[in-house]
Amino acid sequence: MGTKTKAKRIRWGDRTLENDIKYGGYLSYRHLRIIGWMCLIIAQIGVVLKLEAKLAPDTANAIEIWNLVISIISGLTIPLFLLANLSTILQKRGDFKSLFIKFGGMALGMYILANFVVFHFGFRTLHALDPATTWADAARVFGELLPGFGKTGYTLNIFIDMLLVVLMFFFANYAPQSKAFQGKRIAIFRAMIILPVAYEVAGIFLKYYAGMGEFVIPSPVFFLLPTKPPLIFGAFFVIVVALKISEVAYLHRKGHTAESLAEHLQTKAHSLKISVGISAAFVVFALIDLALFILLFFLTVNKVQAEVAPGVPENLIEAEIFLRMDIFEQIGFGGAVGLILVVPLVILFSYTKKHKNPKIDLIIPAAGVLLIVVVLLEGTFQVITLNLPIFIQKIREAIERIINGEEPVQQETASLISLIQNIHL
Repeated sequence: MGTKTKAKRIRWGDRTLENDIKYGGYLSYRHLRIIGWMCLIIAQIGVVLKLEAKLAPDTANAIEIWNLVISIISGLTIPLFLLANLSTILQKRGDFKSLFIKFGGMALGMYILANFVVFHFGFRTLHALDPATTWADAARVFGELLPGFGKTGYTLNIFIDMLLVVLMFFFANYAPQSKAFQGKRIAIFRAMIILPVAYEVAGIFLKYYAGMGEFVIPSPVFFLLPTKPPLIFGAFFVIVVALKISEVAYLHRKGHTAESLAEHLQTKAHSLKISVGISAAFVVFALIDLALFILLFFLTVNKVQAEVAPGVPENLIEAEIFLRMDIFEQIGFGGAVGLILVVPLVILFSYTKKHKNPKIDLIIPAAGVLLIVVVLLEGTFQVITLNLPIFIQKIREAIERIINGEEPVQQETASLISLIQNIHL
C-alpha cells in the first residue's frame, strides 16, 4: 500500500504569481482613504465644538462626551491616510517624481488654503474690529488660537505627514544617479532618511515650547508642522526600514533575482505579509506610546513637585501637572494608542489591490477638502453668531494683548509655572 507524500509547504517569501495564496484582502487604498476623509471631516466638528466650549463655558460639560468620541475617531485619520498612501508608494516604487508632485502638491495646496482662510477671513475680521491690526498681528492671533483646539488644531495639514513618509521611502529605496552616491557612498544617501526624522523632532519641540508659553508660532509656520503623533511616525519609520531590509534579505537568498523580487511584490502572499507586519508594528508602538505617556506623567509629577516653593496649595500643583500633560497630549503623545483600533482594517487591507478608474482618486480629496471647508466655515459661523458678544470681547482682548506687547493666552501655563515656583505662604 503506497504512502501519501505530504506536499512541501511553500513559504510566503517564496510565493510567486503561479503558486500564490487565495486570500487577497478586501480593502484597497481607496477604501482606507474614504474612511480617513470621513474621520477628518468629523474631526473638524470637534474644532467647532471646542470653539463653542471656549466661548460658552457652560456648554463644556454637555459636549465633553462628544469631544471624547470625536477625538477617538479623529485619531484614526492619520494612520488610515498614511496606510492608503503607503499603498500608492509601494505600487509606484520607482516613480518618485509623480509621488513628490502628488503629495507635495497636496501639502502645498492645503497650506495655501489654510493661509487663505486665515488671512482672507480672519485678517479682514480682525482689521474691521481694529484698523491698527497688521498681517503679522493676524498671524500671531491665529497662531495663538489654533493650539487651543488641542489635537484637532494640529490636524489642519496632514499632507505634511504624507510628504515626510514619501521622503523616508525615497531615501530608503531610490537609486541615485549622481556619482557622489555610487558604491559604498550610497550609505550617505540612505543616511539622509534622518532628515524627515529631524523635521518631525523639530516639530515636537516647537509645539512643546509654544505650549509652555515660550513663544507663539505664527499661523504660516503652524501649518507646516507635522500633525501625527510622534509614535505613529515612529511606527511608519520602522515599517519603511523593515520593508527595505526585507527586500535586501530576499535578494541575498539563493536563486532570487531582481526580476523574481518584482514578481513576488505583486503576490497576495507578500501583501498579507506586509499587513501582518504593519499590524504587529501598530500594536507594539501603541503599547510603547501608552507606556511613554504614563512615564511622562510620573516624570512631570516629580518635576513639578521639585520646582514648587514650600507652601504652594495642592490644587495649584495638580493644575500645573494637568496643564503640562495636556501639552504632551496636544503634541500627540498618547495618540498612537488608537493604532490598535486600525489593526482590523489593516488585516483586511491589500496594498496590491487596484481600481480601474483612477480619476475617482482625484475626486475624493477634492470632495473631502470641500466638506472640511463647509463644516469649518458653517460651524464657526453658527457658533460665533450664537455667541457674538462674547466672541467680539475675546478678540478685542487678544488684539490688545498683542499690540500692547502683553503675554498671550498660551503663556497662562508659563505664568502658573512661575507662580508655583515663587509663591510663599
